[in-house]
Amino acid sequence: LRIDTTKLDPVQAAQRIVAWLEGEIDYEI
Repeated sequence: LRIDTTKLDPVQAAQRIVAWLEGEIDYEI
């Protein structure tokens, strides 16, 4: 799992990580 958090604010980054952990987002980066 690689998320470019430099382009997100901390809240957005956290929300994306939570969503990924819940299986709502399939990251293939």
